[in-house]
Amino acid sequence: MQQAIHIYPYPKHIVSQAEEFFGEPYCKETGGIYDGIHEYFPSGDTPIQFITCDMSDEAYRLTVEKSNVKIEAASQAGHFYGAMTLWQLVKQFGHRMPCMIVEDCPTVLHRGVQICYGQVEIEYKKEWLFRFIKQMAEIKINYIYLYFEWDFNFRCLPHVNSNRFIGAKEAREICEYARRFNITIVPSVNLMGHSSSFLALQKYNRFKEYDPTTQTQRTALSDAVCPNNPEMQNLIETIIDELCDVFDSPIIHVGGDEVGSIGLCPVCRKQRKEIGRMGLYLKHFIYIHDLLAARGRKMGIWSDQILIFQPGSVFWVDKDTEPQFAQQNKNLFEKIRNNTIVYDWWYEGGSPDSVKFLQENGLQFISCSSTNSCYTNGITLSQQKSQRSLYKDALNRGAYGILTCDWMNFMGSHAEMAGMNLASGALFAWCGVERFNSDEEFDRFRRMYAKYRYNTETIVDYLHMTGDFNSELLSLFPQKFKGNTLRKAVFFNDDPLDVFLRFDPFFIGEGFSKYRTALEKLESLWSKAEAEANEDEWFYFQKLPLIVHKHICARYTAFDKFYAAYDEAAQWQFTDDVKFQRSLSRCRNILKKHRDNDYDEVIAFAEKCHEKLGLDRSSVLRLKKTQANITKLMQYISTRKTSENCLPAIKILSEFLFNRPTSPFWTARSYDWVNEPAPFTAYETDDHSLTMCYDFDYDKLNPID
Repeated sequence: MQQAIHIYPYPKHIVSQAEEFFGEPYCKETGGIYDGIHEYFPSGDTPIQFITCDMSDEAYRLTVEKSNVKIEAASQAGHFYGAMTLWQLVKQFGHRMPCMIVEDCPTVLHRGVQICYGQVEIEYKKEWLFRFIKQMAEIKINYIYLYFEWDFNFRCLPHVNSNRFIGAKEAREICEYARRFNITIVPSVNLMGHSSSFLALQKYNRFKEYDPTTQTQRTALSDAVCPNNPEMQNLIETIIDELCDVFDSPIIHVGGDEVGSIGLCPVCRKQRKEIGRMGLYLKHFIYIHDLLAARGRKMGIWSDQILIFQPGSVFWVDKDTEPQFAQQNKNLFEKIRNNTIVYDWWYEGGSPDSVKFLQENGLQFISCSSTNSCYTNGITLSQQKSQRSLYKDALNRGAYGILTCDWMNFMGSHAEMAGMNLASGALFAWCGVERFNSDEEFDRFRRMYAKYRYNTETIVDYLHMTGDFNSELLSLFPQKFKGNTLRKAVFFNDDPLDVFLRFDPFFIGEGFSKYRTALEKLESLWSKAEAEANEDEWFYFQKLPLIVHKHICARYTAFDKFYAAYDEAAQWQFTDDVKFQRSLSRCRNILKKHRDNDYDEVIAFAEKCHEKLGLDRSSVLRLKKTQANITKLMQYISTRKTSENCLPAIKILSEFLFNRPTSPFWTARSYDWVNEPAPFTAYETDDHSLTMCYDFDYDKLNPID
């Protein structure tokens, strides 16, 4: 029986024949994209024939005959995608594959993914990014967005720079390499809001927007720059010059999202009375739009502020549309309609109203989904249904393209772990969404992609267990503890008592026994998947959710025992000194065993993430500090031998022994403090105020189509 043919993304048309091709195709052409193809087909006995013919852009026809392989296309891009399909066939069949004709073309011409290099202590790792570029090219992605905010080595901001950031030299090298694989690199900065890491420096703090009725310019903190500050305008012009000089992309993404501070400072407040809040916003981005247009580039801008013009807008940032300025704002709005691409982001489902508004107002737009790694511990496969709903609405309204965003290079999570949800975005961009209307079709895609990418389908079962919120594992947790709270408890905390305090309410009794049983099953799935993955060193990073759960289990087990001994000591204190001292010794022994035996694996994982992926170093520091804090707790227990004070409750121990700065995710330029020498090294930890990240509802990951 002939083996089934697996090509990802799925081709539009394929005809398989009974005969077989025997041989090893190779690329003899050189230059540009053919150099990229040559990396996949460096040598062999059958040259690939690249034929130019009349087709739509990026379309191709791959013909595998008994002794011949040819790729017909209108452009080098089409030749490249035909070669990527051939590469998948060689991976599947080796040098004996069925003869066939594959005809294919993309649904949209802009097929993008975004990875995060901004906000936290992320280091550029060339080996990883270059490998990632090739992997995205193989699944027919043609745009990669590098999200910087202000974490780029601008020549005009030398004191903001870091040897961890990408700069002009690295960016040119990245762009040149990506072109070989038909990928355009797009920089994404933020030239209004999301500027806290820039404004957190005293040298530039005067550029901020602030409210003089409640703050002073000297001490106010802000995440937005003042659009009327002339020094800021000059800096923006210089930044745009640098970006256009370094990046050859037709689009420069300048942010514009989630701007809460507009029209507050004395100058802007006066102007707001004349043109309104949105007038100030539009005036600022018209200025940026014109700077880019003069350099032959399009402006990319997020949709949420633009959608304030949409009747019934649901975005949370300053919903006041100021109707008295409606006509003025409409006139300003017209000035950015051309030469602008609006990025419409809705991460948990469809967007029929917003895409209708954008289309009817003549705006070119790209529909943006997310891998949702901000909200989760392991990759959540049901997010693919949200992607489908979103992209279906967008494609029905003539979207220019699709962009799947990964935001979380932090706390153990990285785009490397999000590959399955980046791949589903690539799938919908190339194939469209119509055929993906059943759980069986989604499962078919996941298993095909897992086999192609990792050589194991077992990883799909592992991902279901670690990411599906109703799985045997995650169903044991209440709603607000199913997602990033798990990861934060391990990587964004240094209080050794925290896991016990956080999880005890639902682990006590049979809950923890069920958890350990589910964890044993998860470990078995991982062992099988790891063996099938043929020791791929990058596959190791998919272990993140297992690492987290194993460490939570180890910590809870240790402190469950510690609590019993500590409570016993408290009962004997002042009544039986021998038993009291014995119980305290048990407390110290339990802590020592936990400190010495339960941290090696999780610290090694965090260190390897930092070394290979550029993930934040602060996660490593927190884990090591947790170990040190166990020693501190042991020392405290030792002082209780002769103390006349009653032993405090566990919660009080946590609060008084391990007091530390807290934040929901990160503080502006916190990475500067992470890299200060001792004794000034500092990092923040979880304040527990955002266990769901902006009250995120995990049920939204299962949208109804």
